Amino acid sequence: MSRVRWLLGENRMRLWAVSLGVVVQLGTYADAYALDSHRGVAQYAQTHFTARDGLPHSFSGAIAQTTDGYLWTATQEGLARFDGVTFTTFDHRKAPGVPTNTFTALTVDAAGTLWAGTRDRGVVQVVDGEVHTVAWEPGPQEQQIRALAFDGNGDLWIGMRDRGVVRLHAGALVGTLTTRDGLPSDDVRAFLLARDGTMWIGTFKGLVRWKAGRISLGPVALNGSAIHAIAQDAQGDLWCATDEGLAHVRGDAVELLDGSRLPASDVHSVLFDRDGNLWIGTGAGVARMTPDGEIQRLPQFEVMILALFEDSEGNLWIGSRKGLDRLIDGDAIPQALIRVGQAPALETEPPPTPRRHIRDVVEIRRE
Repeated sequence: MSRVRWLLGENRMRLWAVSLGVVVQLGTYADAYALDSHRGVAQYAQTHFTARDGLPHSFSGAIAQTTDGYLWTATQEGLARFDGVTFTTFDHRKAPGVPTNTFTALTVDAAGTLWAGTRDRGVVQVVDGEVHTVAWEPGPQEQQIRALAFDGNGDLWIGMRDRGVVRLHAGALVGTLTTRDGLPSDDVRAFLLARDGTMWIGTFKGLVRWKAGRISLGPVALNGSAIHAIAQDAQGDLWCATDEGLAHVRGDAVELLDGSRLPASDVHSVLFDRDGNLWIGTGAGVARMTPDGEIQRLPQFEVMILALFEDSEGNLWIGSRKGLDRLIDGDAIPQALIRVGQAPALETEPPPTPRRHIRDVVEIRRE
């Protein structure tokens, strides 16, 4: 069977938009590749997926894409794989090797293999549709996984709820980090491999860096703060999702964007897209900060955001407690923008070179 890329990008489907109970035919196909950063966030075409559309559970806690084009999301009732049309569920009832249905973290290695963390059964990898448990200690694997990432050497970093970090190379344990080694907390929430090779580690009580085999504390201003996600901008600055707001880290200096400029003060996910826009997932919706510092909120999306992801086609995926959403640069009915605030401008790289276009029409659903 041939591998499925994005069927939606091959002019094989014509769908209808349903918005607020009004059916609207989107008359012409729109040229689309990535999100047009000149558009307001309310002008993107949005598709909403829930359990009624094939998700095993309307909870999307992590998102990843493998090199064969499949999109994956972690739910509380199994792993869901999306081929552009339908979802396939991998759970312990349908897929041999799945130890539990509650998945919490996803990452993809250089070979395109998916690795998934679970709430209470460690880590699994999915190879050619088969699920295999990753064992690094004897006995049942009962680790509570919060974060996964690969470094430049191909080592898998595993962040756990109460046991710090373990590092695997080719499946074998090669290192551990706990509070005894300098972590501010053994509850590890996030990783970011920076462009200079530094591995940044977000914990329940602050930010640390691992470089050249040594661990060192991050900015003092973040000591005691829960770091849920980390992103790096074009200039090398860090942006951290915290319970108090969005923390902009420049060296040892920290500037905090709080609920007065964001949909909510608790930030759970952050993502820079390929055009340098910063997407911010909060406890009450999504906001986008443009490189010039303007913050716009995505309307009608007042829900806790758990994951943000940009796929290979430049579309934005949003995981929340109410399902999975996709934003694409298609024809949509413009809505009034909600401007939350103005932040200091972001420095960004020059715009990328033009890419090939995809023609697409999508279905927009609102609950």
